[in-house]
Amino acid sequence: MNLLQSTILLSLTLLGVSTAGSVRGTNHHHRRQPTKCYNVYSNMAYNSLMQAYVNNPDDKAQGFDTCELCTNGTINCDANVYGGETPLIASHFHRASDDDGMNGNGPPVINFCGSNKKGMINDGTPYEEECMPYMNGNSVNTNMTGVMVTGTTNGESIYDLVTDIGTYPEKYYLNFHSLASWSHWLGHGGAPMGMCRGVLVSYGDQEGVELEEERD
Repeated sequence: MNLLQSTILLSLTLLGVSTAGSVRGTNHHHRRQPTKCYNVYSNMAYNSLMQAYVNNPDDKAQGFDTCELCTNGTINCDANVYGGETPLIASHFHRASDDDGMNGNGPPVINFCGSNKKGMINDGTPYEEECMPYMNGNSVNTNMTGVMVTGTTNGESIYDLVTDIGTYPEKYYLNFHSLASWSHWLGHGGAPMGMCRGVLVSYGDQEGVELEEERD
């Protein structure tokens, strides 16, 4: 490398412009840390200890979901909710503050389906899609996209969050919220407890899944 080339390279570095060498180095680093994916599920049900209130029209709600979470931020779930009466307006992964996803409570950390309309549950991160309406008694939500809730994860990376969920699923739960449950908790000044929920359970993982764009 001659003096002119050295001067140009130094100028680009000072300006924050990536050089071909630095880009290749970044890709090589990613290849040594391939994306890891985890599979989890939950059996959701109305929790009479956490979600009960008088004249609840959704107290028969139940559901089941399966999810794949990958450390590159690709998060998808299939969920079927049934037995409820009022529209579903939000769904989240929550992290229990006492690490007890079965009976504990905590803030949402990943959003799935939900309503972005004014007056609904807003945690600062928009929902990618609305929850499906009930048809023949079922709300079937296929391939829901999960989005990390930026306001409750304290600067945590998506890689670290997904790894923690996959490693310690018992700390987390999936919670669906209905219009009736949200209206109740809103009117009584409490945090929204949701309509039906279920602790996450691991059913295997896939190590070393490397995405096409990371091999380029």
